Amino acid sequence: MAVGYAKKAILKRSDLVTKHCTRYGHPAASSLPGILTTDVASSNVFTHGSFLSKSVENTFSLFTKNRAVYGLVAQEE
Repeated sequence: MAVGYAKKAILKRSDLVTKHCTRYGHPAASSLPGILTTDVASSNVFTHGSFLSKSVENTFSLFTKNRAVYGLVAQEE
């Protein structure tokens, strides 16, 4: 239900945020804001660093034949 409401929202990006994002030169930084839904899993294993995170993304893509996107949210209690 929350995703349905979120998808109806009009997401905007201010000029200040756009200017900040262009410093990174990454396609994701220059794209417009959007909604991404993922499954949730809990684990005591965390991935740190860009190389390890990218390897997990690539493995996930391989296992799902590019039908899914790996999403990671870090949250501490």
